[in-house]
Amino acid sequence: MNLKLGIALLGASTLCACASMAPVTQEQSATKQFAAGAHAVDSAEIAFLRQVQNSECISDFYSAAFAFATADKDPRTHQYVASPLDLLPVCQPKELTAAQLQTRQSLMDALAAYGDAMQTLMNGNSDQTLDTDGETMAKAIQGVAKQEGFTSIGGNEVAGLNAAVIAVTQWVIDRHEYDNVKDAAAKVEPSLEIIVNALKAANTNDAAGIQVKLNGVKNEFQIAMLAARAHRGAASFMDVANAHALLSSLAVPSDVTQLNKALDALVTSNKAMASGDKASAVQEISNLVSEGQKAVAVYNASK
Repeated sequence: MNLKLGIALLGASTLCACASMAPVTQEQSATKQFAAGAHAVDSAEIAFLRQVQNSECISDFYSAAFAFATADKDPRTHQYVASPLDLLPVCQPKELTAAQLQTRQSLMDALAAYGDAMQTLMNGNSDQTLDTDGETMAKAIQGVAKQEGFTSIGGNEVAGLNAAVIAVTQWVIDRHEYDNVKDAAAKVEPSLEIIVNALKAANTNDAAGIQVKLNGVKNEFQIAMLAARAHRGAASFMDVANAHALLSSLAVPSDVTQLNKALDALVTSNKAMASGDKASAVQEISNLVSEGQKAVAVYNASK
């Protein structure tokens, strides 16, 4: 009888222990997914920015080629007016310079570091490598913010961006002072939203710039196709087909709706964690991962 009672009590205690551990396991899983979602958004953003640069370089080359092809001869010398054409130009974007890309990368790194820090907080700060790397990155990004290094991002759309970056990175450094995800998410929420709004505004501006570039190149191709038809007749069909292939390879998704939705999902999932509603947090974090993966797919497909 005592043996049966002992077994029953052991089973009950094991069940209770498992029941008490379940919410913690769920939270650990959720913050791990939150970090994964933040990194997915990071990857999508950087892929988009690199394509912005590449689009500018290619469109600049085609514009130079068009100028070369349509250059007039000097009536006195019967020589073509100088129109230099470098067939293998070095890509040096002016709309989104290497320095500006690095600045945007730093903003995204701040968000990724925040996601990682939330994961280590939920895991009891047990991942020392992630812990050290996150703090090192946060301090470097904070140094840029303290020198007003993020002022140009987002134009006049967002105020206090540098202060927001400082606040987020400071939390990454000081996160050992927090013992729960809810308070941590609430602390970072206003600053996170400022950073995301700045990134969304910059993305929209970049998308508009891409479209202007593409429209200019398309107009030049159109003029060239008209000239080809006038001189080659039906044979210009192949010129049209080649022009279509070239323009298709140039095309970069200029609609940043999905990318900005992924950024919004990052803010929304953080708000859900700050609310303390675990069910809502799990749902919003799942949506973050989904939207981040969709954004990555958009820019991977267009490479």
